Amino acid sequence: MVESKFQTSFIPKKPIDSRPAPRSRRPAGLFRLLATLIFLISLAVWGGMFLWKSYLNNKIVGAQASLQASQREFESGTVTTLTRLNNRLTSSQDILNNHLAVSKLFSELQAMTLKSVRYNDFSLAYAGPDKGLSLTMKGQAQSYASVAKQSDSFSQNRDFHSPIFSNLDLDTSGRIVFSVNSTLNARDFIYGPLVTADNGTASTTSTPSAASSYFNNQ
Repeated sequence: MVESKFQTSFIPKKPIDSRPAPRSRRPAGLFRLLATLIFLISLAVWGGMFLWKSYLNNKIVGAQASLQASQREFESGTVTTLTRLNNRLTSSQDILNNHLAVSKLFSELQAMTLKSVRYNDFSLAYAGPDKGLSLTMKGQAQSYASVAKQSDSFSQNRDFHSPIFSNLDLDTSGRIVFSVNSTLNARDFIYGPLVTADNGTASTTSTPSAASSYFNNQ
C-alpha cells in the first residue's frame, strides 16, 4: 500500500497575536474640534468686548473734552452773575405773586359806601396768612338808618367777613359817629390773579358824584 505524503498538523504556522484590536480615534478628534471652536468663539467675544470698551473710552474722552471747552467759554464771573440774576428774578416773582393789591379794597369801599356816610379814619393790618387782613375804620353818618344800611352793604360783600359796627354816638354837629371792624381774606387781594382777571380792561365801577354827597352840602 502506497503511503500518502500529505500530513495534517494542528499547530498554526504563524504566531497568534494576542493584542487587542486598535480602537477608533474619532471621539478624540471630535473633542479637539469642539475645543478649538469654543476657543475661537471666546477669542472673538473677547476681541469684540475690547473694541467696544475702546470705543466707549474714546466717546467719554471726547465728551469730557467738549465739556471742558464749553466751560472755558464761560468765565466764572459770568456764571456767578447769571446765578445771582436768576435768584433775584425768582425772589421778585415770589414777591409779586404774594403782593396784596389794596387798590381793590379802596375801589370796593368807594362803590359800596352810601352818600350819607363818610370815613375819617382808616387802618389795615396784615395778621398773617391764616388770619388774613384786619380792617378798622371810623366814620360819620347822617342818621342811624344810614349806619344800618351801610352795615347791610358790608354784609352783602363776600370780601368782608363778619363786619361789626360799634361805638355809635353823636358828635358835636349832631352826626352819628361809628366804628367798623372786619376781616378780609388775603387771597382775595393777591395782585397776580387780579391782574389776570382784569386783563388790562378798565373798571366799570361807577363812582358817586362828589356834588351829590350829603357831607358836601353841609
